[in-house]
Amino acid sequence: MSDNMRILWVTQNGGNYKNPTVTGTGGWIGAMQEAFCKRNPEVELGITFFHPFDNDDVSNDGVTYLPVEYDYGKTPLKKWIYRHSRNEEQYLNERVLAMRDKVVSFHPDIVHIWGVEDKHAQLISYLTDIPSVVHIQGFASACLFSYFAPGFSVESLKSADKYLDRVFFKRGETFEYRGFVSRAERETKLAPKVKNWIGRTEWDRTISMLLSPSSRYFHCDELLRSSFTGNNWEYHYNGKILNIQSTISYDWYKGMDIILKTALVLKEIGVCVCWNIYGWEKENKKIGVFTKTLGINPNDVGVYLKGCVDGSEIKNGLLSCDCYVHTSYIENSSNAIAEAQLLGVPVIAQNVGGTPTMLRDDSGMLVTPNDPYVMASKILEITKQEISEFYSLNAKTLAKKRHNPDVVCGDLMNIYNTIIKTAD
Repeated sequence: MSDNMRILWVTQNGGNYKNPTVTGTGGWIGAMQEAFCKRNPEVELGITFFHPFDNDDVSNDGVTYLPVEYDYGKTPLKKWIYRHSRNEEQYLNERVLAMRDKVVSFHPDIVHIWGVEDKHAQLISYLTDIPSVVHIQGFASACLFSYFAPGFSVESLKSADKYLDRVFFKRGETFEYRGFVSRAERETKLAPKVKNWIGRTEWDRTISMLLSPSSRYFHCDELLRSSFTGNNWEYHYNGKILNIQSTISYDWYKGMDIILKTALVLKEIGVCVCWNIYGWEKENKKIGVFTKTLGINPNDVGVYLKGCVDGSEIKNGLLSCDCYVHTSYIENSSNAIAEAQLLGVPVIAQNVGGTPTMLRDDSGMLVTPNDPYVMASKILEITKQEISEFYSLNAKTLAKKRHNPDVVCGDLMNIYNTIIKTAD
């Protein structure tokens, strides 16, 4: 490696650009940026990304940020005009070409693209002369088959949307679904062009080889926000109120139905539950669809929607809960699971996607998808002290090794050097 190695990241959110406040389980790209720069001060790192209004390059803390303005519409009226009168694909291509110009101006030795399904990944088509690697986030094309929870469909989207939103304003659940389909289509077109992948689960390795058989796959784990280190969960179940935590996004496939059905099962057998859900606001219109379709009101079964909060609140909730339950119907590597494991919280999750890799070595319990009775049974089992402490210890041991900054940053640098040395 030369002393002036130049690495360019192409990301969705700009890493630590303008020090954003992160809610939910995001922020791991920023964590990787901070740790990587600290351990490789001789590297010149650039980050390019689409931004609603910024377009000027700026350097801060040794990192060059190269934002590319992408005007989605800063007001509801502008968004309406954008969605109705602009050729979106043409505009996207123009913005990608602008991003390509920024890449060329940085003169990188290697380009690291975070994700293959979002708009910025279109850049893959224009990187024929620069070594590059795609960091797998997830695979939208695979997730599309599990987009709807059992019993839900496109009709569910319509019932969640107001007529004007769906037909006139082109926003809401129906519009979001179409966007997800577009992401999957973009991914399947771009994936065959990828020569190098970075992933972390058996699931993403398998799919990457399927979509791009002649490519290479490199394993590199991720980093978590530093706020999730330095504390250890301890057993404290009092036998009276069972405290459960889940952190899931609004997507239909994240398993809100399983949460409600499992909570109902626990209530019917006489278990008092306090199940806190982070990532869902009380006002979210999807919850009304789940409540009506399933006939289960969240408050009636001890399920409480806590909204989108910062990492410290999620961490405090994890330390005070009796177990963490992850209900997604498809997943690559959940940061929420990783955060729980790093604190030593006993974890139960549906056996899907990359989750078995996350919970290997007896570091958590796996449950057959869409089986609320078994889920409820496993929740009661894992709250027994001996079992709970067994999974807690295994989770901490695995997570500390998996998210070790020295190892992860070293692996990433080795990957860069290997790709550069073997580039065509």
